[in-house]
Amino acid sequence: MADSEIVLIEEDIDSGSAMKPLISVVICTYNNCDSLSLTLSEISSCLIEDADLIEVIVVDNNSSDSTARIIEEFSRNSPFRVRHCFQSEQGLSAARNMALSAAKGLYLLFTDDDADIQSNWLSEFVLAISENAPDALFSRIYVIWDKPKPWWYLERYGAFFVQLNYGDEAFLINSREYEFFGKNFCCRRDILMQYGGFSDQLGRKGESLLAGEETLIFYRLLQDKRKILYFPSAPVGHRLKDVEYTEEFFRKKYVEGAASALYLMNVIARRRIFGRAIYPLSLSIRSVVMGSLGLLVSLRPGRSRQKFYNKLQVMRNWKMLRLWIIGWGRQ
Repeated sequence: MADSEIVLIEEDIDSGSAMKPLISVVICTYNNCDSLSLTLSEISSCLIEDADLIEVIVVDNNSSDSTARIIEEFSRNSPFRVRHCFQSEQGLSAARNMALSAAKGLYLLFTDDDADIQSNWLSEFVLAISENAPDALFSRIYVIWDKPKPWWYLERYGAFFVQLNYGDEAFLINSREYEFFGKNFCCRRDILMQYGGFSDQLGRKGESLLAGEETLIFYRLLQDKRKILYFPSAPVGHRLKDVEYTEEFFRKKYVEGAASALYLMNVIARRRIFGRAIYPLSLSIRSVVMGSLGLLVSLRPGRSRQKFYNKLQVMRNWKMLRLWIIGWGRQ
């Protein structure tokens, strides 16, 4: 984890006490002050019997808007202890790793500056931890559509909008198909420290839309047979920005996801050639062929959404193939 200056706006109230919070809530933010203000206000309104169980860490990742002022106001009015960190190194992983270094909680609970927080969010996480003592836990994420869905939207794009719902019953995770997302997951701090924090090869950096740094943590937890709990009773919402409704933004996010996917496949690969995982090579070639054929079929009238999807598939997998050839993400 990179070293960087930590600026604490509020005095560390734990300095004279052996008591540590149970949960450190982590929000990393970059030039999204209006939405951040709403999320922080909702966190302040969370109902919990013992506020000392919670601390909130807000990492300003080099913002140029009014983020600092918003955090200062929150630190003065919040019922929870607040830590304000400034991370000059651009990137979500760098910001999360700073929070990991600053946190005093036994668990770190991650969310985003565009999350819609319900009043029972913290109390449900505290209850789930006290009843199950998991190594990691996470809950549902729903998308807040305050505009009509774009014409090109398909339900298969749900994960790209950070939608997550594995049902109404809690269960332990033992398969990669039930991964968590960064907007609503919690993990023991000592395990994250043991793993070295979040990979700086992944995660958003400025205008880059790479992702997958929490997925890598998820894979490590599974590999080590850690206790991972899904429970549905602490959902958060995802407030969409205007840009997230646009074709251009979604196309960039979908195609850039090839790099994240390739990196993760290289991590878990068993079969390799020239230091590269074999599976993404076969996957990308097959997907380019199938996507091209699908694109031809979708040229018929009335299939514009399917045409859009097939074009994305071709673009994404061509990018994966090019990255595989140059050896990007080799382990």
